[in-house]
Amino acid sequence: ENYTLIIPFRNEESELPRLLKEIGVLPKNVEVLLINDHSTDHSVSIIESELSKLNNVRLIHAVKEGKKNAGALGISESKNEYIAFTDADSSVNDKVFRTMVSSLVNARAEFAYGPVINYSERNFLSRLFFLDQLAINSISLGIGKFNLHAYCSGANMAGTKTFLTGCIEALVNSSNLSGDDVTMLETAVRNHSKTLVHSSSKVVVQTRGPVSTFDFLHQRLRWGQKA
Repeated sequence: ENYTLIIPFRNEESELPRLLKEIGVLPKNVEVLLINDHSTDHSVSIIESELSKLNNVRLIHAVKEGKKNAGALGISESKNEYIAFTDADSSVNDKVFRTMVSSLVNARAEFAYGPVINYSERNFLSRLFFLDQLAINSISLGIGKFNLHAYCSGANMAGTKTFLTGCIEALVNSSNLSGDDVTMLETAVRNHSKTLVHSSSKVVVQTRGPVSTFDFLHQRLRWGQKA
């Protein structure tokens, strides 16, 4: 099944060389939308220099600020009925997102989410943050299997365009700039939309985790503001 992969980004110049390399090996039938959320670094110029080498990739500039608005724009611009989401600092693997999309098709579901794990570094703090993220995944995915949905990550989720279009109003009218993942999950719960929870290692997305205690606390503060 064809699908669109939406990747909002803001000031991710250090991650883009790796990200664009991974995008470059995606099948040609995957539409990739890179949504620029008002970057002030060299992110845009890095992407523009590589666009001609990439298949079916569009760079779109968000008018309104915030990841929620970037996600809403991506949904409206998607050419496919099935849409996956990830972050610019996360791994891009066609097998992961195609598995998510295929599950939606086979189960006739509207929304799905899966595990996100920090890249595991060798230092103590990184390992501690890795275990923390692992615990969050275990709890949220575990209770999700009982149709109790409390948390998902924007780095690994997918849905139908029909369902996601219904999320746009909530996304653009929210006072919080981030929290696109929570908004979509809350919409699915509120509308009793059929939601799938994936816990298999085959659908794990890896992402850049906090590198310091300050980063960790800032991340948790940002997560708290989503609620």
